[in-house]
Amino acid sequence: MSLFNKLASDDPTTYAVGQDGGMMADLAAAIARGEVKDLSGAEDFVGKRGENKENEEEKAPASPRMDYEFTGLSIWLEIDEEDEPPIQALIDKYQGLGDEPRFPVHATVLYSMDEALLADGDEDFLRNRLQLVVDSLPSKTILLAPKRLVYFPYPKTADNGNGFGCLMPFYLIKPSPTLVQLFENCKDNFPPDERHGGRVQIRRVKSENSLLDLIGEGTKWTTHSKPLNPKRFVQEKGASTPRGLRRGRSGSFHSLSTGKAYTPHLSIAYLDMSRTDIMNESVCENIVKEHPETMKPVRAKYLSAWWTKGKVEDWSRICRVALYEDKNVNL
Repeated sequence: MSLFNKLASDDPTTYAVGQDGGMMADLAAAIARGEVKDLSGAEDFVGKRGENKENEEEKAPASPRMDYEFTGLSIWLEIDEEDEPPIQALIDKYQGLGDEPRFPVHATVLYSMDEALLADGDEDFLRNRLQLVVDSLPSKTILLAPKRLVYFPYPKTADNGNGFGCLMPFYLIKPSPTLVQLFENCKDNFPPDERHGGRVQIRRVKSENSLLDLIGEGTKWTTHSKPLNPKRFVQEKGASTPRGLRRGRSGSFHSLSTGKAYTPHLSIAYLDMSRTDIMNESVCENIVKEHPETMKPVRAKYLSAWWTKGKVEDWSRICRVALYEDKNVNL
């Protein structure tokens, strides 16, 4: 029996409305009403329904997406591959629901550092700086123990206009002594970042010494340690503007005074502020109830440097250094 004859002989109400988008039920009903009389008519009916569906999909408005443009270089703690699946699954789920790109599980240590102060992101330079930090740690075992899952709307007006303009739920991490030590060592070996140090206005740099004076006396920022790559900012009398001050770069610089407290966390999504349909306080409460495994401590395995310029999909790792090699480091 042909499909047409089967549809013509069956009760059209036996076809589920959701089957093939309701097409089979509609076709059976059209046959029963005498609107479709043969196989050719059935093919035309199906073809038109398919075209209408495509047109509807094209007209459907795109889901609002986060439009924040990140800047500079960032330092992350990346998680041991054996520990990351539960939280990575949440990232993949909610980024997918929001039509946003996925990103790896990580705890940001420093972010939005000016690459001109870091040899323009040179891989060897950054790897050496990361290794210095790791070598200086009294313990290489860093456990990230979630304290709670925080629903965190972060509008662009927050932090004096530096907010990301997104919903950014995250697991707040308990600041263990080892983790705080890592943070302090990173501050000693990298330039101040977007949050930790703030910004102060500076005058046009005239010499290498004046640049170091601006950064502050008595600090570990010296030409011997070479973290600054200061020649890119030096301008001798009559010389052309250094490349670090071109391209509309703002005349500002991060101060070294300790600013806002370090708040270690693991973000599970960056969603447009309007997407409270998929992320809100109730969702966060349910996540903890349904996925208690995400509240267990995880091991930080790598200290890494990332390009975090542009949107989330533009992020890319430059290099990373392992905190430990032993797979049997226990929680």
